[in-house]
Amino acid sequence: MLLTQKAFRTHLTADQRALIAAHYRLTAPLLAQFFFGTPFVYSTYPDGLGGRVMRHGALQSERPHGVPTCKVPGPRGTRYYLAFGEAALRWTFAHAPAVELHGWGCTQADPERARFARILLERNACHRARVVLGATMLGILLREASLQAVPVLEGTGDVALWVPLSGEPRCTEVRAWLRDFCAGAVALNPAAFSLEATAPDRDRINLRVGSTVSENHSALPYSLHGDRELHVCTPVLWSELPASAGDLYTARTFARRLAIVGDLFRAQVDAIGNQMLPN
Repeated sequence: MLLTQKAFRTHLTADQRALIAAHYRLTAPLLAQFFFGTPFVYSTYPDGLGGRVMRHGALQSERPHGVPTCKVPGPRGTRYYLAFGEAALRWTFAHAPAVELHGWGCTQADPERARFARILLERNACHRARVVLGATMLGILLREASLQAVPVLEGTGDVALWVPLSGEPRCTEVRAWLRDFCAGAVALNPAAFSLEATAPDRDRINLRVGSTVSENHSALPYSLHGDRELHVCTPVLWSELPASAGDLYTARTFARRLAIVGDLFRAQVDAIGNQMLPN
């Protein structure tokens, strides 16, 4: 939501602000390849990194002059969101110390149709290596369903699987398919997985698919996290995943990785090509 200037006060240091700005100067063009013009949500940390988080999504007051917005229909009527792009990012960082960038993977033309499906693997108290194994298992099951995904290390120990989709299916249809798919994964290995548990079992990986529908959201690839180290949501190759359990990148270290491996999110989405949501 859009807040007053006073509410945007923060305890970020000058060094932290500089790191955040430099990171998004580097990664915003990568994000724009897939999310330009789509609604996005940004997060601020008014008490400093690692503290209380505030999500800013639907605009609650006058839309900012000269900044593109998106109309998003919902149960509470049509609401407006900032549209991802240079103007919105410039306004966001000028008016609020934004740290995280979120979205729901929709198409530019219609916020209720999906460009990506997503499965979030929440590790709870599980060791990161176990979450990596769980992601690998889901990747195999997706391939058996004729789908491929891009794994993204969420920077918190969680993993997100981004599934590019052709055909612009409705987000609600994608969520329904994902729930059935994940329910099947839970049935195959109930000791490893739970599905959208409200009180997750600390010893099982919780699978979430709700952020695929409009006005629900989770962190975009290359977004920062608002922890004290400013971890990065880092796309990795499937071949990297088994060795990446402890390989978490931050705003200080990510630029070097990008220089070495390039834009792995784009590379993998391009390699996957067209794929349709199964019937």
